[in-house]
Amino acid sequence: MTTLGNPGATTQAWSASALGRACSSLMAFALAMGHASPARCDEPTPTATASDEAAVEQRRSEARAKYEAGADAYERKHYKDAVDFFLAADRLAPSAPLSFNIARAYERLGDDASALRWYRDYLRRNPTAPNANAVRELVTKFANVLRQKGIQQVSVASTPAGATVSIDDQPLGVTPWTGELAPGKHRILLTLRGYADAERDFDLGANEPLDVAIRLEQP
Repeated sequence: MTTLGNPGATTQAWSASALGRACSSLMAFALAMGHASPARCDEPTPTATASDEAAVEQRRSEARAKYEAGADAYERKHYKDAVDFFLAADRLAPSAPLSFNIARAYERLGDDASALRWYRDYLRRNPTAPNANAVRELVTKFANVLRQKGIQQVSVASTPAGATVSIDDQPLGVTPWTGELAPGKHRILLTLRGYADAERDFDLGANEPLDVAIRLEQP
């Protein structure tokens, strides 16, 4: 299986051919673990006990096994299985490279919306990645596919996460949430126990995805 260079090295010069390879192969697990998202990865703190560090290492070991199973499934063109394994690895040790791999597998499945979602997630996690420009081109490509279908993608995040998302009076899930809507004006309502309800209006354009971020306030 072909793997990429270090996805966290922001000073590396990438040629056009390298960028092409960056969007046609998977990212290696070792690099994924080495550049996990600080906001979501359970890294040991300076005061962590030996048992805490052992638990983190156990999660990494489990994530490595899930990644390897996903990479094997991807190579055998079992892309749905690859998605499932990569998602499981990402739940254990979230990282930008795993987002990229999930997007690649969804792209192979022809799932344009899910590929778009995870390429966007990759850029959120690592906006200065060496292949960021190439991935932005893919985001534009898949956004155009959705535009031709008369829909566009919106992602809703809240601080804290876990709020129930309702859009136009329809409950849709919990934050962080991503889905597709018809372009135009919409109203979002976030509810979370212990916090005041938050209501916002937003205008979803036809040409590109939208991120909506809302900080919830305690009453």
